[in-house]
Amino acid sequence: MAATRDGTTLLIREGRTISKLNPVNLTPEAFLALSEEPVDMALSSDGMKAGVYLASGIVHILDVATLTTKLTIDIGPPNEGVDTPVVDSLSADGKRVSRFMADGEYREWDADTGKPIRQMRVPGIRRGSGILDSPDGKYVVLLGSEAKDGSHVGVLYGPNGRLQSIGTSGVIAFSVNSDLLWYRAPDGGLIALEMATGKKKHLVVGESNISALTTSGDRRVVVNDGGSDDGRIGGPSEIVGIGRNSVHIGYVPDLLPVVTWWKGHIVAGGRGGRILIIDADSGSPEAELKGHQAVVLQCIPFGERLVTRDISGKLCLWDWPSLGYAN
Repeated sequence: MAATRDGTTLLIREGRTISKLNPVNLTPEAFLALSEEPVDMALSSDGMKAGVYLASGIVHILDVATLTTKLTIDIGPPNEGVDTPVVDSLSADGKRVSRFMADGEYREWDADTGKPIRQMRVPGIRRGSGILDSPDGKYVVLLGSEAKDGSHVGVLYGPNGRLQSIGTSGVIAFSVNSDLLWYRAPDGGLIALEMATGKKKHLVVGESNISALTTSGDRRVVVNDGGSDDGRIGGPSEIVGIGRNSVHIGYVPDLLPVVTWWKGHIVAGGRGGRILIIDADSGSPEAELKGHQAVVLQCIPFGERLVTRDISGKLCLWDWPSLGYAN
């Protein structure tokens, strides 16, 4: 399932079919049948364009308004061994299709013409592991491990090329308005990189084994712990921010790193259909949503509502502020 951040567009893939859902009742408004089952799907931030990736190496660039294919780009099937691509991506501005190979080679194509833009070997990365695009489409971080000692590293690129290398454990996220890049420092703690100035702020956090970060638009981030031997399974543990006091979130059983910001609150999903609404200023649980029985995989703001999906494929729609079950 893929959705725009403003909650105006929601796509879901089931087998070989892509569906665009109505925001009122989650019924399909349009369908697109493909020749093979997609392996991945991404939406541009404005909801006008989608990239659908097939295992054969064909990328369908969709006009989301009509759910029709505007362009197909053949970026080639995955090769076995070191050339196997780790990840394919559509940039948030919808302008670039990219692929980062396990051997450290990065390629880009124009999403409007299908023509190659650039191909390069990323210096300092022996094995690639991921692509992180900024929401505004201006920056990209290529993640992997260093050639020398195998430690994790990210290389940040901007509109004019390479900006800097980032020592990171691989836990990394842009803020929703692209002004900050948050990442876990290899020696512990959390670093916020100011994109406008290149300056770094080091924040101390109570959780050293950070497994995931979920950012907001007001210079805050939710820290998920990495689980432990005593049964913790990686739920949200702390909210930190620049110029703000840290907010501790008490341990809640069964919560997973399925977290989103919604209306000044944190929404966290978990096992057994559990969905918890947590106040972002106090860290205290305010409500629990009951509509799922299986593990919750996604919680996505959808306009004034919230849509959730569990591992069985069931979708639920929730109203704000009543937090009632809408559909």
